[in-house]
Amino acid sequence: MYERRCDVSVAVLDGFIYAMGGFDGRERLSSAERYDPSANQWTLTAPMHVQRSDASAVSLQGRVYICGGYTGTECLFSAESFNPESNQWTLIAAMNSCRTGVGVIAYGHLVYAGSCQWNGCFPQRSELLCSVRIAKHGTRRRRPDTRVL
Repeated sequence: MYERRCDVSVAVLDGFIYAMGGFDGRERLSSAERYDPSANQWTLTAPMHVQRSDASAVSLQGRVYICGGYTGTECLFSAESFNPESNQWTLIAAMNSCRTGVGVIAYGHLVYAGSCQWNGCFPQRSELLCSVRIAKHGTRRRRPDTRVL
C-alpha cells in the first residue's frame, strides 16, 4: 500500500481489491488504492471527493460504492461511486441519515445501507442507497435513489 490506513473500507471488483479512505494516524483519507493479486502490486486510483474513515463499501455491476463514514469531526450522509474504466469517483444521492460503522450490501441490482446512528446506537431502518438497472444491449443505467425501507 502507498498509504498506511486503519478504519479502511474494502471491496472486491473484477479480481482487484480496492482499499478506500481510512485514518493514517493524523487525518482521514480521501485516497484510494487497488491491489492486483496476480501482480502482487498496489496502484493509486483517483481520490474520493470526501475524506472518510469507518465507511463501508461494496461492488455492483462494474462499480465500487462507498457510503457514510466519519471525517474526524462529523458523521457523513454522503455516498460515492467509482468507475474503474474512467478512474473517476461520482457523488451519488446522499443517505437520509448520517452513518458511520455502516453496513452495506449489494442484493440483486440494489445497494442497501444500514447501521446505528452516530450519537448513540439507535436502530435505523435500512435504506436503499442506489439501484442499477440493466438496459437492453448490455448498457447500464444507474438511478440514484435514496429511500427508507
